[in-house]
Amino acid sequence: MSKKQSTSKRGTWQVVVYNDNDHTFDEIIELLVSICGHNTLQAHQCAVIIHNTGEYAVFEDKYYNCSDVYEELLGEGIDVDLRKKT
Repeated sequence: MSKKQSTSKRGTWQVVVYNDNDHTFDEIIELLVSICGHNTLQAHQCAVIIHNTGEYAVFEDKYYNCSDVYEELLGEGIDVDLRKKT
């Protein structure tokens, strides 16, 4: 389920989207474009990877930028996780 990890906020973080049966490809693509700043092709490729593998890191940056993206996607009902890149 959705969660926010509580570790050091230094370093690179990732926003991971999980596959679900509640959102269409078009909805995911639209959200990745509007929230993550992806272009349509990039968002489509992410949606395919999420569908085929069950999850994918759709955004990577410093903690505060990732936290904003995480909160926006979570607010849209997307099953999402915020984790520190290892």
